Amino acid sequence: MIYFFTVLIVLDTAHTLSPMVMAWSRGDFREVMLRRWRWYILAPLAVLAVSLGAATQSRAAVDAVVTVYFAWNIWHFASQNYGLLCLAQMRQGWRWQPDWPFCMAVTIVGMGIWPMLASDPWTCRLINLGIFALPHWVSEIFLTSWVSTRWKIFAPLILAAGCVGLLWAVPRATGMPVVGVAWVCWRAGLGFVHFLYDGMIWRFRDPEIRTTIGKGLCGRLENSGGLCVHNR
Repeated sequence: MIYFFTVLIVLDTAHTLSPMVMAWSRGDFREVMLRRWRWYILAPLAVLAVSLGAATQSRAAVDAVVTVYFAWNIWHFASQNYGLLCLAQMRQGWRWQPDWPFCMAVTIVGMGIWPMLASDPWTCRLINLGIFALPHWVSEIFLTSWVSTRWKIFAPLILAAGCVGLLWAVPRATGMPVVGVAWVCWRAGLGFVHFLYDGMIWRFRDPEIRTTIGKGLCGRLENSGGLCVHNR
């Protein structure tokens, strides 16, 4: 099980880093980010600083950061589920439209409510990993590799970069906890940056996103009104 959780730490960290690395590795999109530096540079640095600052404050401040991360993460997962359905609908030309409230409700129940009510937390954790976490992580890595324009290089490099997660998360037979208050705040802050980038780089209603990252990703984007893959 330790090896299994080691792989999960690498995948989780790789998926967290992938939108930032992909965005900055594309020359055409770097120009967009530099023009919008308040969103792509200032805002991420601010949320990371606030999260790290909580480590120097009281336990209540750290708990607040963790709580915000947990709630935002559920929104993040639901948004990706909805976005992937939008992407499938656009590429396949299906007539049905994905339902955002349904995606949110399923994610809240699966990630928030069911784990609290489950009689067997261990089994619940493994099922959640299989249903929610693993598809989420792999989809993120796949999509960012796809739009990086050099996926044969990007995919192995981002997976290798995922090994840095072993600095703060320790694989154990019972899971993969983040060890140390400072590391908890760092990991939460990195997650906040990931949420921000994901919410921006997959927003295909933005014409600059469609003409850079979105180019070739969805053949039906223009005809579909530019639905976003992630609507965060």
